Amino acid sequence: MATDFFNYIYLLCYKFFIFLSCKTKYEEEEEVVNIMIR
Repeated sequence: MATDFFNYIYLLCYKFFIFLSCKTKYEEEEEVVNIMIR
């Protein structure tokens, strides 16, 4: 159970990191990124 929990947190942080990277590289496409998240 603990391993699954930490993996879940890790994936959330990983996705958030990718999101920040994409947002920095493609600020003009910020709306597209927001639509993809929804």
